[in-house]
Amino acid sequence: MLTLAVPALLLGACMLIASGTSVLLRLGGSRERTLVHRCGLTPITSWPRKARRVAGVGTTAYGPGGPVLGPVSGVECAWYRMRLTRTPARRLVREEPGEDILVELTAPQPSALTDESGTVLIDPDLSTEPPNPHDPLATNLTVHLLGPSDADTWAAIVPAEIRLEAGKRVNAMGSTRRGTLCRNGFSVLTTDHVDAVLDGRVERVASTRQLARTLGLAGLVITLLSVGALLLIL
Repeated sequence: MLTLAVPALLLGACMLIASGTSVLLRLGGSRERTLVHRCGLTPITSWPRKARRVAGVGTTAYGPGGPVLGPVSGVECAWYRMRLTRTPARRLVREEPGEDILVELTAPQPSALTDESGTVLIDPDLSTEPPNPHDPLATNLTVHLLGPSDADTWAAIVPAEIRLEAGKRVNAMGSTRRGTLCRNGFSVLTTDHVDAVLDGRVERVASTRQLARTLGLAGLVITLLSVGALLLIL
Protein backbone atom coordinates (compact mmCIF):
# COMPACT_ATOMS: atom_id res chain seq x y z
CA MET A 1 0.00 0.00 0.00
CA LEU A 2 2.86 2.36 0.85
CA THR A 3 4.44 1.86 -2.58
CA LEU A 4 1.17 3.01 -4.18
CA ALA A 5 0.39 5.88 -1.81
CA VAL A 6 3.70 7.72 -2.28
CA PRO A 7 3.60 7.82 -6.13
CA ALA A 8 -0.07 8.80 -5.95
CA LEU A 9 0.83 11.65 -3.59
CA LEU A 10 3.51 12.85 -5.98
CA LEU A 11 1.07 12.62 -8.90
CA GLY A 12 -1.50 14.68 -7.01
CA ALA A 13 1.10 17.31 -6.17
CA CYS A 14 2.20 17.50 -9.82
CA MET A 15 -1.40 17.94 -10.94
CA LEU A 16 -1.91 20.76 -8.44
CA ILE A 17 1.24 22.48 -9.73
CA ALA A 18 0.01 22.05 -13.31
CA SER A 19 -3.32 23.53 -12.27
CA GLY A 20 -1.51 26.57 -10.86
CA THR A 21 0.41 26.94 -14.12
CA SER A 22 -2.87 26.84 -16.05
CA VAL A 23 -4.21 29.64 -13.85
CA LEU A 24 -1.18 31.77 -14.77
CA LEU A 25 -1.77 31.03 -18.46
CA ARG A 26 -5.41 32.03 -18.07
CA LEU A 27 -4.39 35.31 -16.47
CA GLY A 28 -2.00 35.94 -19.37
CA GLY A 29 -4.76 35.22 -21.87
CA SER A 30 -7.14 37.55 -20.01
CA ARG A 31 -4.56 40.33 -20.11
CA GLU A 32 -4.04 39.86 -23.85
CA ARG A 33 -7.81 39.89 -24.43
CA THR A 34 -8.09 43.14 -22.47
CA LEU A 35 -5.26 44.75 -24.44
CA VAL A 36 -6.80 43.80 -27.79
CA HIS A 37 -10.25 44.94 -26.66
CA ARG A 38 -9.12 48.29 -25.23
CA CYS A 39 -6.58 49.23 -27.87
CA GLY A 40 -8.90 50.41 -30.63
CA LEU A 41 -7.88 50.51 -34.28
CA THR A 42 -6.77 53.96 -35.39
CA PRO A 43 -5.33 55.42 -38.63
CA ILE A 44 -1.54 55.34 -38.92
CA THR A 45 -1.24 59.12 -39.19
CA SER A 46 -2.88 59.47 -35.76
CA TRP A 47 -0.15 57.39 -34.12
CA PRO A 48 2.26 59.53 -32.05
CA ARG A 49 5.96 59.21 -32.85
CA LYS A 50 6.36 57.68 -29.42
CA ALA A 51 3.48 55.72 -27.89
CA ARG A 52 3.28 52.76 -25.55
CA ARG A 53 0.60 50.96 -27.53
CA VAL A 54 -1.11 51.51 -30.88
CA ALA A 55 -3.17 49.27 -33.13
CA GLY A 56 -4.41 49.39 -36.69
CA VAL A 57 -5.06 47.53 -39.90
CA GLY A 58 -2.91 48.16 -42.94
CA THR A 59 -1.03 46.67 -45.85
CA THR A 60 2.63 45.69 -45.80
CA ALA A 61 4.67 47.78 -48.21
CA TYR A 62 8.22 48.40 -49.39
CA GLY A 63 10.42 50.51 -47.17
CA PRO A 64 12.49 53.51 -48.27
CA GLY A 65 14.90 51.27 -50.14
CA GLY A 66 12.21 49.71 -52.33
CA PRO A 67 11.80 45.98 -53.06
CA VAL A 68 14.50 43.41 -52.25
CA LEU A 69 15.04 39.79 -53.33
CA GLY A 70 15.09 37.01 -50.77
CA PRO A 71 18.53 35.37 -51.12
CA VAL A 72 17.15 31.83 -50.63
CA SER A 73 13.75 31.98 -52.31
CA GLY A 74 14.59 34.57 -54.98
CA VAL A 75 11.16 36.10 -54.27
CA GLU A 76 10.67 39.86 -54.32
CA CYS A 77 9.73 41.09 -50.87
CA ALA A 78 9.73 44.10 -48.56
CA TRP A 79 12.17 42.66 -46.01
CA TYR A 80 14.10 39.46 -45.29
CA ARG A 81 16.48 37.83 -42.88
CA MET A 82 18.55 34.84 -43.98
CA ARG A 83 20.56 32.57 -41.71
CA LEU A 84 22.98 29.92 -42.90
CA THR A 85 23.27 27.33 -40.14
CA ARG A 86 25.21 24.13 -39.66
CA THR A 87 23.53 21.32 -37.79
CA PRO A 88 24.49 19.54 -35.64
CA ALA A 89 26.81 22.12 -34.08
CA ARG A 90 30.52 21.37 -34.01
CA ARG A 91 31.20 21.76 -30.30
CA LEU A 92 33.61 20.02 -27.99
CA VAL A 93 30.81 19.17 -25.56
CA ARG A 94 27.56 18.07 -27.19
CA GLU A 95 24.80 18.02 -24.62
CA GLU A 96 22.35 18.89 -27.41
CA PRO A 97 22.79 18.78 -31.20
CA GLY A 98 22.15 22.53 -31.57
CA GLU A 99 23.34 24.50 -34.57
CA ASP A 100 26.06 26.93 -35.57
CA ILE A 101 25.07 30.21 -37.26
CA LEU A 102 27.60 30.59 -40.08
CA VAL A 103 26.18 33.63 -41.88
CA GLU A 104 23.33 36.05 -41.21
CA LEU A 105 22.06 38.49 -43.82
CA THR A 106 19.33 41.07 -43.29
CA ALA A 107 17.65 43.43 -45.74
CA PRO A 108 19.38 46.82 -45.61
CA GLN A 109 16.09 48.70 -45.08
CA PRO A 110 13.01 47.94 -42.94
CA SER A 111 9.60 47.24 -44.43
CA ALA A 112 6.58 49.50 -43.97
CA LEU A 113 2.92 49.39 -43.04
CA THR A 114 0.52 51.63 -44.90
CA ASP A 115 -3.18 52.51 -44.87
CA GLU A 116 -5.33 55.19 -46.50
CA SER A 117 -3.94 57.84 -44.15
CA GLY A 118 -0.19 57.22 -44.27
CA THR A 119 2.81 54.96 -43.72
CA VAL A 120 4.93 53.79 -40.79
CA LEU A 121 8.13 51.72 -40.83
CA ILE A 122 8.15 48.27 -39.20
CA ASP A 123 11.00 47.45 -36.82
CA PRO A 124 12.73 44.29 -38.18
CA ASP A 125 12.53 42.81 -34.67
CA LEU A 126 8.77 42.59 -35.11
CA SER A 127 9.28 40.41 -38.22
CA THR A 128 12.31 38.36 -37.15
CA GLU A 129 10.48 36.38 -34.48
CA PRO A 130 6.74 35.70 -34.16
CA PRO A 131 5.19 38.56 -32.13
CA ASN A 132 3.28 35.85 -30.21
CA PRO A 133 2.73 32.12 -30.71
CA HIS A 134 -1.05 32.18 -31.12
CA ASP A 135 -1.75 34.08 -34.36
CA PRO A 136 -0.97 33.26 -38.02
CA LEU A 137 2.32 34.82 -39.10
CA ALA A 138 2.52 37.66 -41.57
CA THR A 139 5.95 36.43 -42.71
CA ASN A 140 6.88 33.56 -45.03
CA LEU A 141 9.58 30.97 -44.39
CA THR A 142 11.79 29.23 -46.97
CA VAL A 143 14.26 26.53 -45.90
CA HIS A 144 16.69 24.57 -48.06
CA LEU A 145 18.80 21.62 -46.95
CA LEU A 146 22.27 21.37 -48.45
CA GLY A 147 24.68 18.50 -47.89
CA PRO A 148 24.39 14.75 -47.28
CA SER A 149 21.27 13.26 -45.77
CA ASP A 150 23.31 11.43 -43.12
CA ALA A 151 23.51 14.35 -40.69
CA ASP A 152 24.84 12.06 -37.93
CA THR A 153 28.08 11.70 -39.88
CA TRP A 154 28.32 15.00 -41.76
CA ALA A 155 26.99 18.37 -40.77
CA ALA A 156 24.08 19.62 -42.87
CA ILE A 157 24.13 23.21 -44.14
CA VAL A 158 20.71 24.84 -43.88
CA PRO A 159 19.89 28.28 -45.34
CA ALA A 160 16.64 29.55 -43.79
CA GLU A 161 14.94 32.74 -44.93
CA ILE A 162 12.19 34.73 -43.22
CA ARG A 163 10.64 37.35 -45.48
CA LEU A 164 7.80 39.84 -45.30
CA GLU A 165 6.14 40.31 -48.65
CA ALA A 166 4.47 43.54 -49.75
CA GLY A 167 0.71 43.73 -50.29
CA LYS A 168 -0.39 41.66 -47.29
CA ARG A 169 -3.37 42.91 -45.31
CA VAL A 170 -2.34 42.64 -41.66
CA ASN A 171 -3.58 43.47 -38.21
CA ALA A 172 -0.82 45.16 -36.19
CA MET A 173 -0.37 46.17 -32.58
CA GLY A 174 2.74 47.36 -30.80
CA SER A 175 4.47 50.54 -29.70
CA THR A 176 5.91 53.41 -31.72
CA ARG A 177 9.39 54.82 -31.33
CA ARG A 178 10.64 57.59 -33.60
CA GLY A 179 7.72 56.88 -35.90
CA THR A 180 8.49 53.14 -36.23
CA LEU A 181 6.16 50.30 -35.20
CA CYS A 182 8.04 48.16 -32.63
CA ARG A 183 7.51 45.15 -30.41
CA ASN A 184 6.20 45.89 -26.93
CA GLY A 185 5.45 42.84 -24.80
CA PHE A 186 2.30 41.34 -26.28
CA SER A 187 2.40 42.47 -29.91
CA VAL A 188 0.52 41.52 -33.06
CA LEU A 189 1.53 41.34 -36.71
CA THR A 190 -0.79 38.80 -38.24
CA THR A 191 -2.96 38.15 -41.27
CA ASP A 192 -5.88 37.39 -38.92
CA HIS A 193 -8.64 39.97 -38.52
CA VAL A 194 -8.79 41.69 -35.14
CA ASP A 195 -12.03 39.83 -34.34
CA ALA A 196 -10.22 36.51 -34.86
CA VAL A 197 -7.37 37.67 -32.61
CA LEU A 198 -9.87 38.58 -29.90
CA ASP A 199 -11.84 35.33 -30.32
CA GLY A 200 -8.59 33.38 -29.99
CA ARG A 201 -7.93 34.98 -26.60
CA VAL A 202 -11.48 34.27 -25.43
CA GLU A 203 -11.11 30.59 -26.41
CA ARG A 204 -7.69 30.41 -24.76
CA VAL A 205 -9.02 31.80 -21.47
CA ALA A 206 -11.98 29.38 -21.52
CA SER A 207 -9.81 26.32 -22.27
CA THR A 208 -7.19 27.13 -19.64
CA ARG A 209 -9.93 27.82 -17.06
CA GLN A 210 -11.42 24.38 -17.68
CA LEU A 211 -7.98 22.75 -17.62
CA ALA A 212 -7.14 24.45 -14.31
CA ARG A 213 -10.40 23.26 -12.76
CA THR A 214 -9.98 19.67 -13.96
CA LEU A 215 -6.35 19.36 -12.90
CA GLY A 216 -6.95 21.13 -9.60
CA LEU A 217 -9.92 18.96 -8.63
CA ALA A 218 -8.25 15.71 -9.69
CA GLY A 219 -4.97 16.67 -7.99
CA LEU A 220 -6.76 17.63 -4.77
CA VAL A 221 -8.72 14.36 -4.63
CA ILE A 222 -5.64 12.23 -5.34
CA THR A 223 -3.56 14.15 -2.79
CA LEU A 224 -6.18 13.83 -0.04
CA LEU A 225 -6.67 10.12 -0.69
CA SER A 226 -2.90 9.55 -0.69
CA VAL A 227 -2.41 11.49 2.54
CA GLY A 228 -5.26 9.54 4.15
CA ALA A 229 -3.70 6.25 3.04
CA LEU A 230 -0.28 7.26 4.40
CA LEU A 231 -1.79 8.23 7.77
CA LEU A 232 -3.48 4.84 8.02
CA ILE A 233 -0.28 3.03 7.14
CA LEU A 234 1.99 5.03 9.43
